[in-house]
Amino acid sequence: VAMSVTAKSAGILDTRNKRLAKTSGMLAMAFATLRSKLLLLSFGTMLVAQTFGRFLKAAAEQEKVLSQLDSILRSTGHAANITSIQLDSMAKGLAGMTRFGDEAIHSAEKLLLTFTNIKDDVFPDALGLTLDMAEAFGTDLKSSAIQLGKALNDPARGFTALRRIGVSFNGEQEKMIKNF
Repeated sequence: VAMSVTAKSAGILDTRNKRLAKTSGMLAMAFATLRSKLLLLSFGTMLVAQTFGRFLKAAAEQEKVLSQLDSILRSTGHAANITSIQLDSMAKGLAGMTRFGDEAIHSAEKLLLTFTNIKDDVFPDALGLTLDMAEAFGTDLKSSAIQLGKALNDPARGFTALRRIGVSFNGEQEKMIKNF
């Protein structure tokens, strides 16, 4: 009888050990799953934070550019008859159609705005020509904006400067420039 109780106790202990081992295994799997999900959650949170940080940085840069454009517009007495919002819209539109980014185009706009004889509907054309000149002659936007700005600001002298860099004019265009 003593032996049968001991065997019976050993069987119960063995069953309990097996259940405990099974429960421990399930608990370990649950912790591993939880750990994986927490890692995934932390990675996702990091991506959201980085994206939000980039968005804030871009918004701050955009605000800075618009502020600079507004400042130049004020300092020139709004000679170009254009707003910073319009300038921003032009830059973004042209950036989608050229190899130049909107930041580079904004820089060209800022330079062109300093030439106060470039006004009204001439400004968008001058900006487009600045991009075309930079592309055609392999120069940077700054150089092209300055050359074109000088030419449009003082056509008589600018005509000669543009000829020196390779821009050619037909007889009718020369006549128009002299009359301008």
